[in-house]
Amino acid sequence: LAREKIAAIPDGRYTGIATVEGFDPDDPLRFEVVVEVAGSDLIVDYTAAPPQLATPFNLLHAATLGLSRAYVLTVIGGTDGANDGFMRPIQVLTTPGSFVHAMPPAPVSMYFQGTQAIRAVFGALSQVVPDQVAASVGAALNILLAFGMNPDGTFWGGAFNMTAGQGGCPTHDGASPLMDLGAGDMRAMSCEVFESRAPFVIDKFELACDAGGAGHYRGSPGLDIDF
Repeated sequence: LAREKIAAIPDGRYTGIATVEGFDPDDPLRFEVVVEVAGSDLIVDYTAAPPQLATPFNLLHAATLGLSRAYVLTVIGGTDGANDGFMRPIQVLTTPGSFVHAMPPAPVSMYFQGTQAIRAVFGALSQVVPDQVAASVGAALNILLAFGMNPDGTFWGGAFNMTAGQGGCPTHDGASPLMDLGAGDMRAMSCEVFESRAPFVIDKFELACDAGGAGHYRGSPGLDIDF
């Protein structure tokens, strides 16, 4: 089924630009990501990625592989029952020691900031099958990690997901604020749950007004959160 859907995409080399902002907003990391389609085979080529960074934004190879497959399968569709057979036509090329294939002792971030790079797959495929590609999410994965010690000496800690909205689709509005595609369907944590686990008070948690963007189908608004 996956090969049938890939074969329906015109053969060619399509290029997207990966942009990663997290480590230096004034000088984001940019590099080309090439998606090549030949018959029923699809290659995602990250060999233009720069060397791994000294800051903890690098991707493990497993994260790059999994995210790339997820983004391709999102575009080709029909993958509700996806198994290993769906993955076989999708090849992912990386260079060990690069930003998308970090090697020890490079620090990594699992996949959080690196998802910005993988979204270049959407940019590449939107050139050839625009009616199958949604706009991207509004930001990288934004997560507040907070921890410390209580007065009685016990530890407290937790994570609060500060999500952006999903982009608009060719046939419908973007979904309400969720985690990034690579994180599946995890939603933002309940304010009450977070407050019960950490010494924080959330004063505001609401949809951002007029944040969905222009277009026949809008993107989802983001969130305004005050701690």
